[in-house]
Amino acid sequence: MVVHAGTFAASGGRRAFCEVAQRWPGGPGEDALHLVPRDGWWFATWRPRGLLVADVSTQPALVGDEWTYVDLELDPYRRPDGTVGTEDWDELAEAHAAGLIDDHEHRAAVESAHTLEQQFTQGIEPFGTTGWTRLSEAIALELPPLTDFGNQPVT
Repeated sequence: MVVHAGTFAASGGRRAFCEVAQRWPGGPGEDALHLVPRDGWWFATWRPRGLLVADVSTQPALVGDEWTYVDLELDPYRRPDGTVGTEDWDELAEAHAAGLIDDHEHRAAVESAHTLEQQFTQGIEPFGTTGWTRLSEAIALELPPLTDFGNQPVT
Protein backbone atom coordinates (compact mmCIF):
# COMPACT_ATOMS: atom_id res chain seq x y z
CA MET A 1 0.00 0.00 0.00
CA VAL A 2 1.35 3.40 -0.87
CA VAL A 3 0.62 5.61 2.10
CA HIS A 4 3.03 7.74 4.04
CA ALA A 5 2.58 10.79 6.15
CA GLY A 6 4.83 13.77 6.20
CA THR A 7 5.12 17.43 6.77
CA PHE A 8 5.76 19.79 3.94
CA ALA A 9 6.60 23.41 3.24
CA ALA A 10 3.16 24.93 2.71
CA SER A 11 2.31 28.58 2.29
CA GLY A 12 1.73 30.17 5.64
CA GLY A 13 3.84 27.67 7.58
CA ARG A 14 6.37 24.88 7.43
CA ARG A 15 4.74 22.09 9.36
CA ALA A 16 1.39 21.41 7.75
CA PHE A 17 0.30 17.75 7.69
CA CYS A 18 -0.01 16.01 4.36
CA GLU A 19 -1.21 12.48 3.63
CA VAL A 20 0.25 11.63 0.25
CA ALA A 21 0.23 8.95 -2.44
CA GLN A 22 -3.09 7.32 -1.62
CA ARG A 23 -4.31 7.81 -5.17
CA TRP A 24 -1.21 7.01 -7.16
CA PRO A 25 -1.65 4.79 -10.23
CA GLY A 26 -2.34 1.60 -8.27
CA GLY A 27 -4.54 3.31 -5.69
CA PRO A 28 -5.19 1.98 -2.19
CA GLY A 29 -3.94 -1.57 -1.80
CA GLU A 30 -1.08 -1.32 -4.30
CA ASP A 31 2.08 -2.98 -3.08
CA ALA A 32 5.13 -0.80 -2.49
CA LEU A 33 8.37 -0.90 -0.58
CA HIS A 34 9.54 2.17 1.34
CA LEU A 35 13.08 2.78 2.49
CA VAL A 36 13.66 5.43 5.15
CA PRO A 37 17.42 5.87 5.64
CA ARG A 38 18.70 6.86 9.05
CA ASP A 39 20.98 9.56 7.69
CA GLY A 40 19.73 10.32 4.17
CA TRP A 41 17.81 13.34 2.94
CA TRP A 42 15.23 11.20 1.11
CA PHE A 43 12.48 8.61 1.41
CA ALA A 44 12.48 6.01 -1.42
CA THR A 45 9.60 3.95 -2.83
CA TRP A 46 9.76 0.92 -5.15
CA ARG A 47 6.53 0.15 -7.02
CA PRO A 48 5.76 -3.21 -8.67
CA ARG A 49 5.33 -1.70 -12.13
CA GLY A 50 9.05 -0.83 -12.16
CA LEU A 51 8.97 2.76 -10.91
CA LEU A 52 11.51 3.84 -8.30
CA VAL A 53 10.95 7.30 -6.84
CA ALA A 54 12.37 9.23 -3.90
CA ASP A 55 11.02 12.20 -2.01
CA VAL A 56 13.94 14.48 -1.21
CA SER A 57 13.27 15.61 2.33
CA THR A 58 14.81 16.49 5.62
CA GLN A 59 16.07 13.42 7.39
CA PRO A 60 13.04 11.29 8.31
CA ALA A 61 12.33 10.94 12.01
CA LEU A 62 10.16 8.40 13.77
CA VAL A 63 7.75 10.32 16.00
CA GLY A 64 5.62 7.91 17.98
CA ASP A 65 4.51 5.36 15.40
CA GLU A 66 4.71 7.66 12.38
CA TRP A 67 7.59 8.67 10.12
CA THR A 68 7.69 12.41 9.57
CA TYR A 69 9.83 14.64 7.39
CA VAL A 70 9.73 17.98 5.61
CA ASP A 71 9.30 17.50 1.87
CA LEU A 72 11.94 19.54 0.05
CA GLU A 73 9.94 19.27 -3.18
CA LEU A 74 12.38 17.38 -5.44
CA ASP A 75 11.41 13.89 -6.64
CA PRO A 76 14.19 11.87 -8.32
CA TYR A 77 12.93 8.84 -10.24
CA ARG A 78 13.89 5.89 -12.41
CA ARG A 79 11.09 4.85 -14.73
CA PRO A 80 10.53 1.29 -15.96
CA ASP A 81 12.20 2.18 -19.29
CA GLY A 82 15.39 3.20 -17.42
CA THR A 83 14.87 6.96 -17.74
CA VAL A 84 16.33 8.79 -14.74
CA GLY A 85 15.51 12.38 -13.77
CA THR A 86 14.15 14.68 -11.09
CA GLU A 87 10.79 16.43 -11.04
CA ASP A 88 9.69 19.66 -9.34
CA TRP A 89 12.77 21.89 -9.60
CA ASP A 90 10.32 24.80 -10.00
CA GLU A 91 8.61 23.93 -6.72
CA LEU A 92 11.97 23.87 -4.90
CA ALA A 93 12.85 27.29 -6.32
CA GLU A 94 9.46 28.74 -5.32
CA ALA A 95 9.61 27.34 -1.77
CA HIS A 96 13.20 28.61 -1.36
CA ALA A 97 12.29 32.07 -2.68
CA ALA A 98 9.34 32.20 -0.27
CA GLY A 99 11.57 31.30 2.67
CA LEU A 100 9.82 27.98 3.29
CA ILE A 101 13.05 26.09 2.56
CA ASP A 102 16.23 27.63 4.00
CA ASP A 103 19.64 27.79 2.29
CA HIS A 104 20.97 24.71 4.09
CA GLU A 105 17.91 22.64 3.13
CA HIS A 106 18.11 23.94 -0.45
CA ARG A 107 21.75 22.86 -0.82
CA ALA A 108 20.99 19.48 0.76
CA ALA A 109 18.01 18.96 -1.57
CA VAL A 110 20.00 19.74 -4.70
CA GLU A 111 22.92 17.54 -3.60
CA SER A 112 20.60 14.68 -2.64
CA ALA A 113 18.73 14.81 -5.96
CA HIS A 114 21.96 14.70 -7.97
CA THR A 115 23.37 11.89 -5.83
CA LEU A 116 20.18 9.85 -6.14
CA GLU A 117 20.09 10.32 -9.92
CA GLN A 118 23.66 9.02 -10.12
CA GLN A 119 22.88 6.05 -7.85
CA PHE A 120 19.71 5.23 -9.83
CA THR A 121 21.63 5.39 -13.13
CA GLN A 122 24.52 3.25 -11.89
CA GLY A 123 22.32 0.80 -9.98
CA ILE A 124 24.18 1.42 -6.74
CA GLU A 125 22.56 -0.58 -3.95
CA PRO A 126 19.96 -0.50 -2.65
CA PHE A 127 18.85 0.93 -6.01
CA GLY A 128 20.25 -1.96 -8.07
CA THR A 129 18.58 -5.30 -7.32
CA THR A 130 18.21 -5.16 -3.53
CA GLY A 131 15.11 -2.95 -3.40
CA TRP A 132 13.38 -4.91 -6.16
CA THR A 133 14.21 -8.22 -4.45
CA ARG A 134 12.84 -6.97 -1.13
CA LEU A 135 9.66 -5.73 -2.86
CA SER A 136 9.16 -9.15 -4.49
CA GLU A 137 9.70 -10.90 -1.16
CA ALA A 138 7.16 -8.62 0.52
CA ILE A 139 4.57 -9.17 -2.21
CA ALA A 140 5.05 -12.95 -1.87
CA LEU A 141 3.87 -12.69 1.76
CA GLU A 142 0.38 -11.88 0.37
CA LEU A 143 -0.48 -9.59 3.24
CA PRO A 144 -3.88 -7.89 3.05
CA PRO A 145 -3.86 -4.18 2.21
CA LEU A 146 -3.89 -1.69 5.06
CA THR A 147 -7.37 -0.22 5.31
CA ASP A 148 -7.66 1.28 8.77
CA PHE A 149 -5.54 4.18 9.96
CA GLY A 150 -7.83 5.26 12.78
CA ASN A 151 -8.79 8.87 12.08
CA GLN A 152 -7.20 8.75 8.59
CA PRO A 153 -9.23 6.14 6.65
CA VAL A 154 -8.10 4.99 3.21
CA THR A 155 -10.71 5.80 0.57
